[in-house]
Amino acid sequence: MTTRSEACLASLRSFFSRDPRILEWGIAPARPTPNAALLRAWVADKHNAGMEYMAARLNERMDPKSFHPWAESAVVFAFPYGHPLGSASDRYKVAAYARSRDYHQAARAILRDAEAHLLTQDGLGSIRFYGFADTAPVFERDLASEAGLGWRGKNCCTLNRKHGSAFHLSGFFLDVALPASTPLEDFCGGCTRCLDQCPTDAFMAPGKLDANKCISYWTIEDKGPLPDDLTDRFGGWIFGCDVCQEVCPWNHKHIKAKEPPPERDVAADCPFPDSGTAWGELLRKGGGFQSRFKRSPLTRAGRRSLLRNLAVAARNLRDTSAAEPLRLALAEETDAAVRKEIEKTLALLSEPAAKGESASG
Repeated sequence: MTTRSEACLASLRSFFSRDPRILEWGIAPARPTPNAALLRAWVADKHNAGMEYMAARLNERMDPKSFHPWAESAVVFAFPYGHPLGSASDRYKVAAYARSRDYHQAARAILRDAEAHLLTQDGLGSIRFYGFADTAPVFERDLASEAGLGWRGKNCCTLNRKHGSAFHLSGFFLDVALPASTPLEDFCGGCTRCLDQCPTDAFMAPGKLDANKCISYWTIEDKGPLPDDLTDRFGGWIFGCDVCQEVCPWNHKHIKAKEPPPERDVAADCPFPDSGTAWGELLRKGGGFQSRFKRSPLTRAGRRSLLRNLAVAARNLRDTSAAEPLRLALAEETDAAVRKEIEKTLALLSEPAAKGESASG
């Protein structure tokens, strides 16, 4: 007679084997993370920067049973970025994962389909299911490691020998005890490219990131004043940063391919501005940012923060073409952090040396 566990496992295999959206999937026990001490120290030392939500529900993040006592197993899956790493040649850079629709939408669609599939199977109609997609107090990366999807790279990303790290993680808890997948071996070896080439030296050690120095944190999460001692190292990044992934040898074949992954939702892609002038016009009040990017991860940062980031990038790139839209934006903006960066940029771009560099570039 088929047990509930066997029926659930067979159903999961049938679902994931025929879903082209999924790169990998695996099963982890719903238990406290092995990295609890590391995570507590990370928060205690304030390396989470202004991400207070990381500390607010830390106990729940470290132990799934603290908020879902019924959970027995975690099913974790990986699905690809909408655009490959290194696919954009723009001077003003947006992280690859954000160059298509919000990945939460794709994750929720898969979760809905997975739950529906399980509930229609004989003997599984009463199964308890809770999905997560980077929106609940869950450490997806730790669960992914235990589920055999990859290993924790020195850049803190989940790495997979076949898929690199250009994928999102999502999953769900079940009230069924399932056999756990076998964790993968760490294949980083002696490589330290991600640590050595981080523009802001944000890595304190392998696997230890100080968000206070991370470009992605400042350009996405933080909405206030930017640190003066770091902004000149932000380069052209206005949303996120992919450097530690782009230099990783496990991602090189994906970067060279320069092709979108299969099943990409082309219709959901957002057209990106192709110049500092176009970005500046888009990010002005009433410039159309909200309507153009309403389904994009860029809304997490918001128009004002992106305008602030644009000013920094234009300064770093010595892009005088962005000066006029920034000047017009300055006359409209009241946010002190935004005004500060625009004023610094306009002052620099008005210098003869900056004009010469822009003309020659």
